[in-house]
Amino acid sequence: MLSAARDLKKRGGLLIVDEAFADVTPEISVLPHIGDEPIAVLRSFGKFFGLAGLRLGFIAAQPPLAKALEACFGSWAISGPALSIGRAAITDIDWQINMRARLQREAAVLDDVLRNDGLKIIGGTSLFRLTGHRDAFALHYALAQRRIWTRQFDDHSTWLRIGLPGSRDACVRLADALAAAQRNLAG
Repeated sequence: MLSAARDLKKRGGLLIVDEAFADVTPEISVLPHIGDEPIAVLRSFGKFFGLAGLRLGFIAAQPPLAKALEACFGSWAISGPALSIGRAAITDIDWQINMRARLQREAAVLDDVLRNDGLKIIGGTSLFRLTGHRDAFALHYALAQRRIWTRQFDDHSTWLRIGLPGSRDACVRLADALAAAQRNLAG
């Protein structure tokens, strides 16, 4: 990614990186390189921090770009309460460490459920898994009929994104729903 930023720099460009999911694996972030390279990083509090309703995010960039963007947004771009909540979340390092460990454990359990039902894991983060299934649309629909929502992809008919169930009971419910859906699709 740094080589792409350097190539863009030669042409007067800027690399913009969406790191909405980077908080779960901070070692992949390009934030440490912002001072040296033409990189702007977009972050969100909605994914890892679970604060989607807060509608809070930020861009990290070199000072000239940050100041230009700040001028575009004006002085009321973010409410005081949202700033306070965001500051508390981003500075609570112990919570972040504990949450990363918890998410990894829960993702491992989800992996077992998915593999036990014959789904191939082809990607994801510790917040979700991207799976492959010969007819992901039909599986999505079958799970939705069982009140389990997944994300399908119009441009990849074999992909299905499945989020962490959130509890042991929800994991059992997912396993049961997957097994029933797979039986219906096979029969």
